[in-house]
Amino acid sequence: MHQVIIIGTSPLAIVESIYLRKKGKSILNIDDKKVPGGAWVTVKYPDIPEVEIGCHVWSYNRKTYDWLEEFFQMNLGVHESQPKIIYKNKFIPYDLKANVLSVKAIIQNSLKFNFEFLKSIRSKPDIRFSLLPAKYKYPIKGAKDIHFNVKRLIEKNQLELLMDNLVEVVKVVKNGGQLILEGGKVVPFCEELVLTSLSRIKRFEFEDGSSYAPTYREVNYIHRHLIIKGNIRKRFSYLRLMNDKVIHRISDMTSQVKGELPDGQLLICVGLFEESYNSMSEREQEDYILSNMKQHKLVSPDATVLNSDSNVFPSFYTPSKAFEEITRRSNSKIRFLRSTDFVYSFYNQLQRYSSLLD
Repeated sequence: MHQVIIIGTSPLAIVESIYLRKKGKSILNIDDKKVPGGAWVTVKYPDIPEVEIGCHVWSYNRKTYDWLEEFFQMNLGVHESQPKIIYKNKFIPYDLKANVLSVKAIIQNSLKFNFEFLKSIRSKPDIRFSLLPAKYKYPIKGAKDIHFNVKRLIEKNQLELLMDNLVEVVKVVKNGGQLILEGGKVVPFCEELVLTSLSRIKRFEFEDGSSYAPTYREVNYIHRHLIIKGNIRKRFSYLRLMNDKVIHRISDMTSQVKGELPDGQLLICVGLFEESYNSMSEREQEDYILSNMKQHKLVSPDATVLNSDSNVFPSFYTPSKAFEEITRRSNSKIRFLRSTDFVYSFYNQLQRYSSLLD
């Protein structure tokens, strides 16, 4: 029997497993996916180089960047063109989003007289104001770098994984708990169960005989990768489109597959809204994307789509109130790792994880 079970094999879940193992705990990571890495995996379509599964951008925090580089032993590069937001055909620094959300959070908590929040502002990485655009960093080869190092850390630390197994029910008992997997297999633990924000459990059963079935918010992240013949007119790394009903975001991933494409070809990834993805044909999606990129002068007027393919990555978000409810009713035998933002998730654990660099 393992002392601690961690649901998931995302980079954060793997680092948590390493941290607890160094504390002398016996750990098991369980994942419903066939490959470890969570959302930080790659995809390989026919005639398209292997590349990260979708558009990603990291939040800005210099201290966390430094820790990630050292622990994962990977190089982070400053974007040649920093992330931006497209609003009414204008390119706005991505930092504006942080400024707007920070002001909104401060006003909302002030109106609620939430003085604890206001006191903690200086320690919150997502509450910040930038007069000049921050220098956002990202792995040179994107998720390929992260995925490679996650697998390396799993092997180096001899972590025990149980892949391709979905946890359906969690039972909390006096001396620990049990996980009921799809198919009926039972996996016990004697101390603690660690969940992330994206863990999806159908039902929790507690010592007092009560049960709880959370309502999850399901989001399908849909991306189309395109090989485009043409030239970049306006350099970009990550673009968030506002008020577009089809496209959510666009990333230029050509640099991530350097040397794998002929000259004059680009690898572009586009995040699509689910309704548009389901209502438009593949050709209509390609035409819309190319037209949009030409309209914003991102690619040359003669650019054409040579090939494209798409994938759907489902995610299930646990409401914050559910975290508190499950933790309380399990008598703290169930713990959550907040994991919806890559950089901030690690920032929240830096004090604990700093010992991993000793």
